[in-house]
Parts: sequence; C-alpha cells; structure tokens
Amino acid sequence: MDERVFRRRRGGLVNVSFIDIDDASAIAVRRAMAGRRFHEAEALIDNARNGNERVYLLEAAADWTRPLRGLDMWASSGSRTSRTVHAIHKLKLAWNHTPWTRGSVDVERFRRELDEVHRDFDALAGSSSADASFFFWFMWMARAKRDPDLARKLYAEASHRDPSIVANHSSALYSESQWWFGSDESLMALARRIAATAPSEIQPATLLIEAYKLRWTDDNGSQPSSRWKEPQTRADVIAADDHFNAHAENGICSMRARQWLAYGLWATGDFDRARPHLEAIGTAQNEHPWHRLRFRLDRFIGAYASARRACLKS
Repeated sequence: MDERVFRRRRGGLVNVSFIDIDDASAIAVRRAMAGRRFHEAEALIDNARNGNERVYLLEAAADWTRPLRGLDMWASSGSRTSRTVHAIHKLKLAWNHTPWTRGSVDVERFRRELDEVHRDFDALAGSSSADASFFFWFMWMARAKRDPDLARKLYAEASHRDPSIVANHSSALYSESQWWFGSDESLMALARRIAATAPSEIQPATLLIEAYKLRWTDDNGSQPSSRWKEPQTRADVIAADDHFNAHAENGICSMRARQWLAYGLWATGDFDRARPHLEAIGTAQNEHPWHRLRFRLDRFIGAYASARRACLKS
C-alpha cells in the first residue's frame, strides 16, 4: 500500500476537529479557499471519492483561525457544499468564546452563535435525506447546547444515512463518555457495537482505542494511564492492529487509524507493533489523540515525543 503524504495543518483551529493534518488534496482545497477561489474548492470537495474523504475536505475548507473573507458571500450562493463549509467554520470560530478553550469567554455570544449554527445545520439536514457529512459537527453543536437527546437523535440519523462515515461514530463516543452525557458503561457498549457492525474499511476497531482514552481521565501528558496494560485492553488494541493489517487501504480512514493504533500500542507497551505506524505518521501527528503543543514543542515533550522515543529506538 502506497502511503499518502501528510503534513501538519497551518493556520487552522483544533476546536471540534476530526482530522487536522493535510495531504495534497486538502492542501489544494485550502489554497483555493485562501485565494478566495471558492468554486475551485467546491469542485475539489464535490469530487471526493467517498463520504469520509468528503468530510475530510469539508473540514480542510472550514478550518481557519479567523473569519475567512468572502465566505459569507460564497455561502449565499446556496450550494450545499458552500453552506456546509460555512456552518462548520462558524461552529469552530464560536468555540473560541467558551470556557473550554484558551479563547475569550463570552457565553451569551456563544449561545447566539450556536443558535445560528443550529439553524444552518437543520436546513442542511432538511434539504437532503442522504447527506451525513456534517453530522460530526452537528453532534458537537448538540453537546455544546447540553442536549443529550438531540445528540443521540443526530447519531441515529447519521448512522441511518451513511454508517460508513467514521467521524460520526467518533463524535457519538464523546456523547456517551463521562465528559458529556454518558458513563464508562455506555461508552464502551457503543464502541463495541460500532467495532462489531460498522464497515471494515473505516477501521472501526480503532474506535475502541478512542473510547479507552476518553474513559481514563488520568491519560494525559507524556505518559499514558497504567490501565492500558490491563489484559482486555491490550487484547482489544492488538485486535485492532490485526484488523488494520488485514484491511488497510490508502484512504483517510487508514491514516486516522494509524494515529490511534500508534497511541494505543505505545500505551500498551507493544513498541514493535507501534513502530510502523509512527514511521508512517512522521511529523504529521493529529491533535487527537496526541494533543499537539504550540511552537512544535511536541518534537521534544508530550505524548508524541515520548512515543517516538520509546518505539523508534527500541
């Protein structure tokens, strides 16, 4: 399998992000957006080969640290892609006004912006019964509004529309975690159900690794929780790696899976298994699960630096 080449995204937010590393297709979209060649970006997004690639390019188009000049006018053209990018962009910027970020806290402004984004997503959902490409962010909006019923309803709808979009399964795990509306039991039950039923090409077993990381609140900093070495956990991580090796393909789902497999295998102490994933990732580690540091300090400290030291020199 020839690996796609990725690099860290420049000029993006980590707010409510799914994938924030760029390959050639994402770079092309971002260059078109930065140059206000919106119809060029739209054509690239609309030519995505599947739903997961479309989600990836939608985020690449929408992920900017400040309002993108001309985006409002493009969205007013009424095309589905322009309206979707616009809504995602607004949600990401709105997140800067919450207590959960390092931005300025303005709760009333955040609520107003959430209401506006809610209307945008509702309109998108109502105008197509098949499009599930924006539900990852729609569910984040529901969580921000503290609405567990809406978050779960949206996941059910997204899964009905297209069960092959891994971002939506990932987003639902957050809803079922103790951080939001669920518990360890509901989180792991959902992760196991997804792993057993979702299409194999999206690497659903890696979502168990994501669930474990959400479950263990002491899993922060440069060292993972000791609970990763529990027998059942290690068995799940190794099974996910075996599944990857049997079903990997040259798509965005495989690169995302490599991020989580590298993390899980490092955390369980299976350094030899982690090595090829870390080599493939190179310097293009995603915000999740690694929690990148400013000024690229994660070359020296933090989880990713610790994983590379342990696994690439063992």
